Amino acid sequence: MGPVEFQRCYRVLPEPMLLVSSAGEVVASNPAAGELFGRGAAGISGVRLFEFVADPEKLTRFLAQCQRTSEMLPGAVVIRRADGSIVPCRAEGALVRPQDGNELSQILLRLANKQTTTSRFVALTERIEALNKEIADRRRAQSALAESNEALRRANADLEQFAYSASHDLREPLRMVAVYSDMLKRKYQDRIDTQANEYLEFAIEGARRMEALIGDLLAYTQAVNGADEPITAVNTDAVLDRALSNLSGRIEQSGTIIQRGPLPPLCVLDAHLLQLFQNLIGNAIKYRSRQAPVIRVTASLQKNGWRISVHDNGIGIAPEYTEQVFGIFKRLHTWEAYPGTGIGLAICQKIIHRYGGRIWIESDGEGHGSTFHFTLPGPEHVSGVEKRQAEHFPG
Repeated sequence: MGPVEFQRCYRVLPEPMLLVSSAGEVVASNPAAGELFGRGAAGISGVRLFEFVADPEKLTRFLAQCQRTSEMLPGAVVIRRADGSIVPCRAEGALVRPQDGNELSQILLRLANKQTTTSRFVALTERIEALNKEIADRRRAQSALAESNEALRRANADLEQFAYSASHDLREPLRMVAVYSDMLKRKYQDRIDTQANEYLEFAIEGARRMEALIGDLLAYTQAVNGADEPITAVNTDAVLDRALSNLSGRIEQSGTIIQRGPLPPLCVLDAHLLQLFQNLIGNAIKYRSRQAPVIRVTASLQKNGWRISVHDNGIGIAPEYTEQVFGIFKRLHTWEAYPGTGIGLAICQKIIHRYGGRIWIESDGEGHGSTFHFTLPGPEHVSGVEKRQAEHFPG
């Protein structure tokens, strides 16, 4: 067997294969043998094998035994790699070319790293131990998360109950202040001076603002109520109709024109979607310019949900304030110019986050109108809804 024939037969084998002369010279080797000896895929052809073993005499005896049989004879050699490391190997050898005239006999050697099976077993054992540790860590983390979620549910329930009780307890005395201050003003306005009338007006207005603030705070804490209710696809057009009906007085008074495109069904509680439409359309009417308001509601399909857009031709907003407006109690205008507590958009954001969506605003600046966009899942995205809900608002 010559080097060419050897390479044709054994080059692609994963086992280290050598063709060795009776004198111990490597006639040919495959890439796997080169890797075993630490000489790279080029192999170790043309070198004396005795230079790469820890016990040359043992190798000599083994090669002599192999020359006497064409059957693969088992043995063992200890390889000394190019980096000095030692690799015990199983060996099999057999005569492949008998001595014939001046031709030298050749021995086909097949080597196998004895450490391979052990190393793989050790590596597999270490991997199993690492996986077991990872599983145990994840279970502990899941247990801790479950406990945290339960604590969060209790805290949310307590907060909601407190907010309800506080709002109820505070609203009644505020009504009393407003009502009796108004009665006092109407009854004695002709008997007191202008400054006293102004003081009473301040008291009445302050009580009304505080009452509105308490009501909006309660609405904010309850913005994601219904977390345990099953979520099914709702008729978005029907919910928009209800929102427009609730706003009909303001729409008629302001001469607002409503334009709408086809809207898809959305996987959201209808009470939450109603709040979104009423807050966004109500804001568009409130922050209108001198021309009649034109509000357009459209939808477009996105990769992870539907994008609903509410565009208006109102006063617009400077780009540097497009994030600030979603903060709780964040107002860009005075109460006298635009009454309100500045909590409506914070409620919208809280609702949207409850479904794993996002809400943002686009505007070319003051006087150029605004477009509010928000994303919500449709039936085609429902597989990911529960996961996103759990991540953002557990329980």
